[in-house]
Amino acid sequence: RTIYRIGDLKSGMTGGVVGTVIAVQEKRPRPRLSILEVVIADGTGPLKIVLFNQGYKKNFYKKGQRIYAY
Repeated sequence: RTIYRIGDLKSGMTGGVVGTVIAVQEKRPRPRLSILEVVIADGTGPLKIVLFNQGYKKNFYKKGQRIYAY
């Protein structure tokens, strides 16, 4: 798998990124729906990762933690 810098990503590209978690937020727009937003950055820009119905992972992501996302 190819690892890209966030600032180099273009729409439709497939590959991984490595970044530092800068924000984690869980939203519940309606019953039985959880939206977890994790924002990461790598010095070239931020990237929002959206996870549906995975609110239980909220405590897995900590600010300052480095993660790989594909």
